[in-house]
Amino acid sequence: MEHPIDVQFGHNYKASKDTELQTSAKFNSNLEVHNSVAHKINSNLTAKLHQHFFSNRIGGDKAPVDVGFEFSYKL
Repeated sequence: MEHPIDVQFGHNYKASKDTELQTSAKFNSNLEVHNSVAHKINSNLTAKLHQHFFSNRIGGDKAPVDVGFEFSYKL
């Protein structure tokens, strides 16, 4: 029997004037967790690392964890 309720939460945290962390999670019959860290390198360049976990992918064809990097440049 599936659980009819989803529980979600998230949080943003500013570690410094240049670094921000974000996290969120969703619980139901599965678990999803999303995390990211963004750091402003200078006034134009920002680097970001993000990670996503999906429990419903365990034992399947797709990896349960996705990891990525982003760089953005502001003109």
